[in-house]
Amino acid sequence: MARISHLGDFYPHLCYTAFNDLPEGVMSASVEACLQLLELLYEGLACPRLWNDFLAELCRRINCEMAAVAFHDPGNQNPATDFSYGLSSQILEEWNSYYGKRNPRAQEILQGLRESGGWLSAASLSGAPTAVLDSEYAHWMRSRQLCHSVIAAIPGGRGAAVSLSLVRPPAAKPFNQEAVEFVRPILPHFQRAFQIYRKLETMRAFSEAGKLALDRLDTGVAAVDSEGRVVLMNERAEATLRKQGAVTLREGRLGAKDSEQSNRLDRLVRSAAKTGAGGGADSGGAILLEGDKTSGPLPITATPFRSAHPLTQRQACALVFISDPAAKPRSRSALLRSLFGLTPAECRLAQLLLEGRDLRAASSHLRVTAATARFMLKNVFHKTASHRQSQLIRLLSILPGEPQTDSAAPEPESNRNASCAKCTLSVPAAK
Repeated sequence: MARISHLGDFYPHLCYTAFNDLPEGVMSASVEACLQLLELLYEGLACPRLWNDFLAELCRRINCEMAAVAFHDPGNQNPATDFSYGLSSQILEEWNSYYGKRNPRAQEILQGLRESGGWLSAASLSGAPTAVLDSEYAHWMRSRQLCHSVIAAIPGGRGAAVSLSLVRPPAAKPFNQEAVEFVRPILPHFQRAFQIYRKLETMRAFSEAGKLALDRLDTGVAAVDSEGRVVLMNERAEATLRKQGAVTLREGRLGAKDSEQSNRLDRLVRSAAKTGAGGGADSGGAILLEGDKTSGPLPITATPFRSAHPLTQRQACALVFISDPAAKPRSRSALLRSLFGLTPAECRLAQLLLEGRDLRAASSHLRVTAATARFMLKNVFHKTASHRQSQLIRLLSILPGEPQTDSAAPEPESNRNASCAKCTLSVPAAK
């Protein structure tokens, strides 16, 4: 059997299957045309912005000017357009924020999905019932030159729906049955692609949550492949490596300034990675790298990691934890204010104690007297139900650090869709 080296090699079979049963008289579609449509549809799973290109190509094939893919919750209270072609940002904003939930046919389509599992029809405002023509939604459609449409809908899970709308302006002819039948064989692929897309989006959400959790740690974390090369790392690990202190990154591998220690670290990491890759039995270990006079020694721990997904590109086989005593812990001020009602000054004192300063050094840094610092610490003890300083430090250490300002904000949808092959954690460049 010939080996399929690219998804495109499989599309001709999909095309023949999808369009083989079209009734006589339906607009002709070559295998090349089918290939292009389905290739854009399925490759959109890896690069979502290609779904906009899929809509553009579909519009070209059936001679329309606008298209959109939208998600509808069970009650159609919060519909949202995910992908579009030919629609202005103003139209999309108006539809998403107000008019989408006022579509008088939305409940009809949702009911049709519940009864038959799918929906496909053509409609024009000129032939709509009076109740629809007089609706606020119809007036808005006319004002935006959205007159003729083909609407396809598939189940979106848990009573929700995903719609594919193809639209022509009033000056164009209404869609005929030929256009509807051209769309029909594409729907099973559209439904399957969306099912896979929804699963991938769930995985991306978990990945983003994992990234945020790792980035809020005060410990650097790096993942390495079977050869000991770093494939991913969190913000604290990046910051530690940028200092070029006790631990370094050379040709993608962790090392040390001293050659003997660098070799020991490399053996430790490779041994843990070998176990993670299924070829060893070492449970990992730790090493203490010598630092300079200002930073002191740097503890590094390596542990095997065995992924349940062997096809992952550049699979992580070990996790390396870099504990930099010289690095300042992330601020807990917002949490301390929210959980315990600490004042800003009390939060600053608690943060200085977490950094390892004694009360005298903390009072000097805050420019208050030792007596004032003791009074503030007494208030902190009372508010946090702590009885001694070690208990307070323990409490502070188990609270998550605050994320950086630039990484706390969610990434815009447009930027995420524009990135086709992006790791969710930082990938170091080989030096």
